[in-house]
Amino acid sequence: MAEPEGLRHAAIAWLEQRTFDRQIPLSRDEIADFEWNGQPFRLIPSQQGIWKPRGFEATLSIVTTYRSPGQKRPYEDEVGADGLIRYKWRGDNPQHPENVGLRRAMQLRQPIIWFIGIGGKPPEYQVVAPVYLVREEPELQQFVMAPLAEEDFAVEELDEGFAVPALKRYLMRETKVRLHQPVFRSTVLMAYENHCAVCNLAHPELLDVGGHDVVDSGRCQ
Repeated sequence: MAEPEGLRHAAIAWLEQRTFDRQIPLSRDEIADFEWNGQPFRLIPSQQGIWKPRGFEATLSIVTTYRSPGQKRPYEDEVGADGLIRYKWRGDNPQHPENVGLRRAMQLRQPIIWFIGIGGKPPEYQVVAPVYLVREEPELQQFVMAPLAEEDFAVEELDEGFAVPALKRYLMRETKVRLHQPVFRSTVLMAYENHCAVCNLAHPELLDVGGHDVVDSGRCQ
């Protein structure tokens, strides 16, 4: 079947609600609660890192696997000098089906969902969505991603070679707010099992890394 109209945006809205606007991570079982037209619908791949459901033209979601500090991932994603994230191809074949799915998401300007592993048993994932693929760098075998809502940018402004200082600062700030801060927060709270080290508050949606201690020294503010 072709991709159902509205499913992608409904999935992103559902994830925003389930994660308290991307503040808390989800397990695979929790992600599996998503339904479309009353039926379960998979949002996250079972094994591979790129998920394009049967019949879909464009990738729906991608996964970055958690690795303990010091361990390397098979594919290392990074932030470029322009403030945008680089996501590596699958392998080195541009026509690999997973790379084609990513390319179609870019061409169709379809938002994708990024699940970032933060550890835990069972594993949990920080949700970053929507994410848009804004261009491809085939010589480096990677795509360029923007963790922004579509209304936050014009794709033309993000074309290769742009160097508008104000836009670059905005992108770096938004990448920090939408990606790095939530992932860091969830990783730290995971290490302390979602408890403040002092007051033992055990509700992750109420905890704020800036206002509660997640280390053994200091005091909750």
